[in-house]
Amino acid sequence: MGGFGTGRHGRASYRNTRRAERDWTRAEVIAGAGLTPGEVFDVSHWVGPLLTEGARERLKNVQKEWRQSGGRHPAWSVSVWDLDNRWIEPLGWGARPSAEQVEATLTALGAPAICRAVCLPTPSVGRFEPGSRLPLSLAVELAVENFGGRDLILLCLPGRLGYAVTHEEGSWILHRPLS
Repeated sequence: MGGFGTGRHGRASYRNTRRAERDWTRAEVIAGAGLTPGEVFDVSHWVGPLLTEGARERLKNVQKEWRQSGGRHPAWSVSVWDLDNRWIEPLGWGARPSAEQVEATLTALGAPAICRAVCLPTPSVGRFEPGSRLPLSLAVELAVENFGGRDLILLCLPGRLGYAVTHEEGSWILHRPLS
């Protein structure tokens, strides 16, 4: 009779406990994601410089209408296909990158520990509020889990750095250097 952590059942029980702890921590972080009270996510500031000129103008118009009459957040009008090809660095097409690969690439390009969700589904039904703050590692993990199912956009640095996935399984680093 082995104690905790010994024998086949002990190790499995320990792994299940660690997985449950990780899932609980992840759920707490997800539940706390969002904007601070009174904060308005300026999608034009965060994603606008990464868009084509026409898409940037459309976004400005949508954002103006939204400020006047409410309704759907302007971030929902942004598509991965609106992104300017000059700032897209493909990670692959049809091949799912690892969360570690994406996070390492973003970090090497200057990503902070916290990023913003523009279009990212939650683990349950729905999606994060545009501008939600999430730890980079968790946001990338969620994006990779949902790879190929939907268009996803995460932003790390306003107008300069992010990650996008197309519903057709394209995976892109978005990088607009300062110079």
